[in-house]
Amino acid sequence: MLNKVEDIIIYKDEPFYSAFPSAVTLADGTVLVSFRRAPEPRWLLGTNAPENLRNWISHVHERSHHAMLRLDGKTLKPLGPAVALPMNPLAADQDGSLLLTRRGRLIIAAFSWYGFQPVFVEQARAYSLPLHGGPEHDGLYYAFFGGFTRYTDDGGRTWSDHNYLPPLPGAGDFIPGKRPRYGGAIRGRAVEADGEILLPVY
Repeated sequence: MLNKVEDIIIYKDEPFYSAFPSAVTLADGTVLVSFRRAPEPRWLLGTNAPENLRNWISHVHERSHHAMLRLDGKTLKPLGPAVALPMNPLAADQDGSLLLTRRGRLIIAAFSWYGFQPVFVEQARAYSLPLHGGPEHDGLYYAFFGGFTRYTDDGGRTWSDHNYLPPLPGAGDFIPGKRPRYGGAIRGRAVEADGEILLPVY
């Protein structure tokens, strides 16, 4: 049974909306925290902004990416500024989860949204793509672009490219003849078992 000791804000930067943290303790005792980060337009609001804008929130953004912060393992104080992982050039990365393997490789598992303008909606629906968001609230429409992993062998200083999961059997293509539906949306921490990495997806 876990007992909460206290709540600690480890990162806050007004121009960004940060959420979905994941943490691991490295061999040297440093705690590495990853989180999804995206621009936060509410920082532009004045003190007299209407309530609907002050309470506005969105979990999709075309510049959504993963950032990392190193903490002292004893004090949980930041050891430096947050650093963005190299961004996905095609899609918005979401909700990463970290796993430190027995061999010391650090893996982040997540999924991506592909954003597109309203003028392309009818074509997307012709492909039977489930759509998320919309221009009035989120700026764009979004479609699931695939689940993926990335890894680092130097404690998070450099990262691999996005390694998308195998295509979902029988799911059809994301774009017919151009891009399969790669894996599912990864949500939750992976598990290492008998030399394999098991990923929770939906």
